[in-house]
Amino acid sequence: MKNDFKSFLAVEFSNYLQLLLSAGRSTHNHEIMLRSLDSFLLQNHTFEKCLSEIIINQWLSTICGTSANKVSYIARYRGLSKYLRSINITAFEPEYPRCSYTYAPYVFSDEEWKRMIASADSLPYSDYNPESAVLFCILLRMLYGCGLRRNEALKMETRDIDLNLGVLFVRHAKNDKQRYVPMDISLTELIRAYLSIVPQREYLFVNSTSGRRYSAEWARKRMGHLLQDCGIDFERVRKYERGPCLHCFRHTFVAKAFDQLLQTPLDFADAVPFISTYLGHCDLRETDKYLQANYDFFQRDHTLITDYTRKHNIFPEVIDE
Repeated sequence: MKNDFKSFLAVEFSNYLQLLLSAGRSTHNHEIMLRSLDSFLLQNHTFEKCLSEIIINQWLSTICGTSANKVSYIARYRGLSKYLRSINITAFEPEYPRCSYTYAPYVFSDEEWKRMIASADSLPYSDYNPESAVLFCILLRMLYGCGLRRNEALKMETRDIDLNLGVLFVRHAKNDKQRYVPMDISLTELIRAYLSIVPQREYLFVNSTSGRRYSAEWARKRMGHLLQDCGIDFERVRKYERGPCLHCFRHTFVAKAFDQLLQTPLDFADAVPFISTYLGHCDLRETDKYLQANYDFFQRDHTLITDYTRKHNIFPEVIDE
């Protein structure tokens, strides 16, 4: 996408993107936001170097999609507004709207996890692709035990696996928010044993036959077969409820992490940002979606979390206006 902006702030928009690039940031989504704003300014014949509250609110009213989509535009715009004010250009900074989180995840029970990992560990050997079954077992343990996003695991480079310290460096993370994630010793030893018998490679999840990284589709299909083998069925009860999938391991990790933290002397106010940082969230608003989830198997902890967040006003009530 070319940075051919045409509004009265074209130079500033281009310079802002260059600033992000020089900081090693991904600019694709920022460019989409800037192009939308640039087009709006042109269509409304706005020529003064000033982004007033009226202009920004009118522009935001044109953003289609869910309330969460509008929040993402505001998040990127707020970075721009800070930059513009730093070079003495007036730029209104809107507040985040209150929005509803419609995603309702599935959280695996301990019994379901035991069935799944036992089934995965007993997958038959394949002459066509002998390493596929082993790597799928490693993937499951990474998602369940480390709370990684699916693609964070699939893009894991072998240079980012510290087997001495038992730590993963998540290089390819959402929003370019890299982080270190500790592993359980059992996972560390499993990866160590695997890497000791395969040729040196750049990525962990590599198809030895094609030499390419395993795709998200490979993982999705494997997961589908595993759920079928374990007899884990799903019947939607609520409108936005989602069935069991690979991403649900991340929600299960959060539920279990809070369950364990609530049994320690750690104050809840300290636990929330700790989990948020561990997950690689940009701020607590992202973590809020996990806290508001309907954890059927952790209802006691979910009740404690909800009561605490409301009592101390940690998160705003999320409703559509």
